[in-house]
Amino acid sequence: MPVLKDWHRPIWNNTLVTRERNVFNEPIMQFMHWYAEREKLSGDERWKSWYRHFGMDPEYVLERGY
Repeated sequence: MPVLKDWHRPIWNNTLVTRERNVFNEPIMQFMHWYAEREKLSGDERWKSWYRHFGMDPEYVLERGY
């Protein structure tokens, strides 16, 4: 629940990082690309379902620009 009515923390921007030396490690890079794509497909729904679980409308939060 928000501390203040209608206040929500900003939506997180997830970042996937690796060491520079891993850029040429094909298995690691394949995994990172796979994971980033999977997260893009499921990440939004995961946080939205938690907002709904606690009785908040995720679309309202998005409209407010948090």
